[in-house]
Amino acid sequence: MLKKIRQCSHGKLGEKRWYGIGCSFFAHGAGFTGDGEARIKAKVALDLEYFDAGGPGVNVRVSSTEMGQGTFTILPQMVAEGLSIGIEYVSCPYPDTKLVPDSGPTVASRTAMVVGSTVYGAGEKMKHQLEEFVSKEFFDEQPVELENSIFTGEYNKRTLSFKKVAEIYLKRNGPLRVYHHFTLPLSITWNQETFEGDAYPAYSWGCVVVEVEIDTLTYEIKIPRITADHDIGRVINPTLAKGQVEGGLVQALGYAIMEKMNIKDGKYNADRMQTYVIPSMLDIPEFDLNFVEFPYSEAEPGAKGVGEIPMDGVAPAIANAIKQATGVRINKIPITPESIYSEKSLFKR
Repeated sequence: MLKKIRQCSHGKLGEKRWYGIGCSFFAHGAGFTGDGEARIKAKVALDLEYFDAGGPGVNVRVSSTEMGQGTFTILPQMVAEGLSIGIEYVSCPYPDTKLVPDSGPTVASRTAMVVGSTVYGAGEKMKHQLEEFVSKEFFDEQPVELENSIFTGEYNKRTLSFKKVAEIYLKRNGPLRVYHHFTLPLSITWNQETFEGDAYPAYSWGCVVVEVEIDTLTYEIKIPRITADHDIGRVINPTLAKGQVEGGLVQALGYAIMEKMNIKDGKYNADRMQTYVIPSMLDIPEFDLNFVEFPYSEAEPGAKGVGEIPMDGVAPAIANAIKQATGVRINKIPITPESIYSEKSLFKR
């Protein structure tokens, strides 16, 4: 890092390109601001029933939507952990208002933390109900534990598979539905009248380091590398989390140096892809992505928000890097070759 800092150009004359490196630290609230989550009281349901493809399993009923971010992958993971069954027994169908309770919208970096912890709690509830059923029906009311898809009697150590128990339960009782609500931790307080207290249930944290190269003739900006470290609590699915961060960083790159929108005669002049420029494959830098896991202790299984935080740190880091490369500070985005040229000209005068 120190070696790269020493390489910064600071606008030196006679070079073909300027190099700079910049850093930013930031945080983003997870969940709705203020009393939002307290008012919504997100509600989820789990249905033990037969899958359409055959065989028993658990359907996750939430109002959350899947837009490519991986919701319908991580929610079954959390349910499977809460129930202590294999992921093959859990599915998350697309939400149908006939079947799902109101778990709130898919916004505000809340799905993994708020909805995820709620389906996890519902999984624990269903686990206890099935353990009681097995204890009463098959184990002479001795304590029973469901773990890794196997029910085991505490005293006689007899076992029954989850699949077998689910089939017997459904044959005798029909589908089992379990509800669970999200409740804010007692330590979180907020006064909606005075706007005082804890604005968010939890915060995700991040650090971004961006390297820039600027052509000294055309002032063209290139971003060869972005290093990003994020604390999003427990990382439920590392592959999907990295995909979320990569996508957010690319979006933030466009926000920082490309996406220019002005209004002329009451209309936006960037009204099509020819005039509203976004990053292409050729603009995507090399990424070095890392997660620092500090699970959120107030909402099992410990996830926090990841959807929005990658957008927060790239623009200030690029501005800092450009300062180190050119010697001038730019405080307005998007930072374009024209804005750098303008600031450099002022700086010279």
